[in-house]
Amino acid sequence: MLIPIVSAATLAVSLLSGCDEPAAPAAAIRPVRAVTVEPVDIGQALSQTGEIQPRYETDLGFRIGGQILARPVDVASVIGRGDLLARLDDQRARSQKQSAQAGLAAAEAELTRAQAEEARQSALLKDGFSTKQRNETAVRDLQTAEAQRDSAQAKLTLARENLGYTELHSEVDGIVIAVYAEAGQVVAAGQHVLRVAEPLEREAVFDVPEVAFRLVPHDPEVEVTLVADPAVKDALRRETEQAIAAGVCGSPFIVVDGEPFWGVDRLDQVERWLGTGGW
Repeated sequence: MLIPIVSAATLAVSLLSGCDEPAAPAAAIRPVRAVTVEPVDIGQALSQTGEIQPRYETDLGFRIGGQILARPVDVASVIGRGDLLARLDDQRARSQKQSAQAGLAAAEAELTRAQAEEARQSALLKDGFSTKQRNETAVRDLQTAEAQRDSAQAKLTLARENLGYTELHSEVDGIVIAVYAEAGQVVAAGQHVLRVAEPLEREAVFDVPEVAFRLVPHDPEVEVTLVADPAVKDALRRETEQAIAAGVCGSPFIVVDGEPFWGVDRLDQVERWLGTGGW
């Protein structure tokens, strides 16, 4: 019975020892602030005034020089493919065409004579009534006549093309948006006479300050509205009055949180301000 008594005494001593130790301190209560995470727009809206312009514009001119005899279209004229836009004085071009036709006729007549002479000399040489030298001369004359005929044909083709170039026709359906030459004016080859725009595709064109390109988002959202809209007119008037009240002058002039920045050399400061929220 000795072992149970010793075990009970040891247990009593252990319990008394545990009662003498100090209690552990309670954990400090820390305040927690809960915030609901929601997407917000941290960018700044940029409003600019621009123009609606056609994407494709073409300056047209004559391929040859001359005096403009007529220009039946004007600014805002609606034109179609193949319509006549302007016409040059074609008297000189017609004279060149007639001269080229006469030159071709003469060259063909000479070619006919040379062909007959070459055939005659070949027959005489075969029968022994002509010399080899005369036959070679006839062959060279035939070759020369053929070359002259080809040259005359090329000149006539060029003269016909130049006569066609005295008329300027539209290659697209569009609208005349600018005129650079009037009837009676002498223009050079390639000089712009008018500009034609294709109205099917249009673009909104406006100036953007340099700082906007530095801070532009990856996928910016651009909204285009017409100035004729009453709401847009009111916004434009309001923003103009605010700009005048803020002392805006010159370009670029940027106001961020009431802080003015004037000049291109201040764009770095604008970027730093937008990044830090102040100085």
